[in-house]
Amino acid sequence: MSDSRPSSRTLWCEALENALSLVGVPVDSALQLYREERRDLVVDLNPDGSSTTVQTGWDGLAARDRAKTGRLFFRSSPVLEDAQRLVRLCLDSAFRLPIDSKGGCRPAPEPILPDLAQLHDSISVIAEEVKRVCPGAVAVARGVLFEQQVLVARPGQAVAADTRRGLRLRAECRLARGGKRASAVSETVLSPADPDQRAGLELAAAALAERLDQRLHAEEAPSGRMPVVLAPGVGGVLVHEIVGHALEADVELTGDSWLAVLKEPVGPGELTVLDDPRRGRGGWRIDDEGTAAGATPLLRDGLVVGRLHDLQTAARANEGPTGHGRCSSFREPIRPRMGCTFIAPGDLRPDQVRDGIREGVYVRRMETGSTDPRSGRAVFRVTDADRIRNGKVDAPLKPFLLHVEGATALASMNRIGNDLQFDRCVGVCHRDGQPLAISVGAPTIWIGLATVNGQ
Repeated sequence: MSDSRPSSRTLWCEALENALSLVGVPVDSALQLYREERRDLVVDLNPDGSSTTVQTGWDGLAARDRAKTGRLFFRSSPVLEDAQRLVRLCLDSAFRLPIDSKGGCRPAPEPILPDLAQLHDSISVIAEEVKRVCPGAVAVARGVLFEQQVLVARPGQAVAADTRRGLRLRAECRLARGGKRASAVSETVLSPADPDQRAGLELAAAALAERLDQRLHAEEAPSGRMPVVLAPGVGGVLVHEIVGHALEADVELTGDSWLAVLKEPVGPGELTVLDDPRRGRGGWRIDDEGTAAGATPLLRDGLVVGRLHDLQTAARANEGPTGHGRCSSFREPIRPRMGCTFIAPGDLRPDQVRDGIREGVYVRRMETGSTDPRSGRAVFRVTDADRIRNGKVDAPLKPFLLHVEGATALASMNRIGNDLQFDRCVGVCHRDGQPLAISVGAPTIWIGLATVNGQ
């Protein structure tokens, strides 16, 4: 016999719609209700083979009035009746500060998919394969899975709903041999619906072990300005920092963006940069204001053609929202944020991108990038790279810092490969104290001259 009782989501949709209508919120009001349920699972595989598992979660409800700065009220572990209470508080000018009766994280009451055993197995495959291919290697690995259910209610509209899932595996291996030491890192993004992709994991682990053995003979990186080529996927980190942050509309509209004041082409005609939140790890179909997400061109034919909006910045600019309004939790304000920033593929083979470079560097992995949106200058910690000699990839290099001038890098980006890849370097973007899972993508690209600091 089927269960005809309404689901929890159905009950919450009704409660949110009723709260806005019964309290009498005008249809043209900027007040919104945001309901969030989140589960996080982290599994760490330690060098001795043991593992540590942490599973957390939260649920919350927020009322926001985007037309009034600071009007944010929220409840942790809410009940249906809290929807009307928060709407009334948000409309009451006597209350000005966020309130929360029950805060903090709590253990998730139910397991999230994929189940714990599958995630353990995926991590173990990487560690076992690395040790098989590269005897003596020590491997640690981490699997991070999140699942988020979102409901957004706006006056006079049906409740918008979204489910976001992300699964990321990171493996770091270390090797000591003959008085030398080396380390290498690999990251893989999987589908949460099918985490047991053993064949793909074994190939990734074998490549990691091979790279670890190569890095045992890494040389000191050179210093100075020289040609730089970024491996497929890595260039996404670059445009995330120098393009994406400069075109988040709340930054760009204040004049604090180096790209905001440029009317002429900033790059060659071959260069196209987009942000599509539907792609990559933890993609979203609607943002945290209920706006549908889609691909937003940022640069096309070398020109700035777009920026990333939430509802508030779109209204200020008299433009349409782009579906990039996000918050890291129901407790936080919404800001325009990147989802998956990437460079569209070109027509060149990877070897053609490197052709003619007598001395340079080939960057395989960058981490911990930082940028100044006012100047377009960025600094990256390069953890894996090789020399380029006469157009060929040569000896591995030890970690170094890479200093990039945004204007110089974009202007010289006329060699773009046809090998677009995503999520080779994935992680978390921190802005205004709010962490958010992001993805990036790029083909092999040449960024002209950049400063390598090998000291």
